[in-house]
Amino acid sequence: MPTGLFVAHPLTGDEIEIWVGNYVLMSYGDGAVMGVPAHDERDFAFARKYGLPIKQVIAIPGETFSTDAFQPWYEDKTRGQCVNSGKYDGLAYEAAVDAIAADLAAKGLGEKKITYRLRDWGVSRQRYWGTPIPIVHCPACGTFRFRRVTCPSCCRRTACPKAPAIRSPSARIS
Repeated sequence: MPTGLFVAHPLTGDEIEIWVGNYVLMSYGDGAVMGVPAHDERDFAFARKYGLPIKQVIAIPGETFSTDAFQPWYEDKTRGQCVNSGKYDGLAYEAAVDAIAADLAAKGLGEKKITYRLRDWGVSRQRYWGTPIPIVHCPACGTFRFRRVTCPSCCRRTACPKAPAIRSPSARIS
């Protein structure tokens, strides 16, 4: 839904209307998302549904862009060049990302970085190896697979009676 609020585009100064929608993936992160409806299928569908402008900013030779229906090549970041992008026109995708990141950094508005999320690793790990197998590491009994039925008696308690006493670092405070 439109909020009636507007912000200035960080590089061009153009006025951009702020919309609120529930189509953004919860796992994407937090903060604001600036949609690029011509080159993202979800953004394209949102823009078509609500009558928002769809501006092509990547062109691929031999392909014809249309706002009538989304085409898979619209998301292709390997073959295209920037169009309708001011001083970035003619740049390949990677070169444009680097140039835009440099311009934002020069204005103190952002920096280029990679963000790793633990949830990304956990999901891919399970797809590759399967669900995790719980392993117990006991200094006295050794390492073994945790199964309630066959678990050694010492590991049914919160502390292993066979293991040497481990003092907390705070226990040194007198």
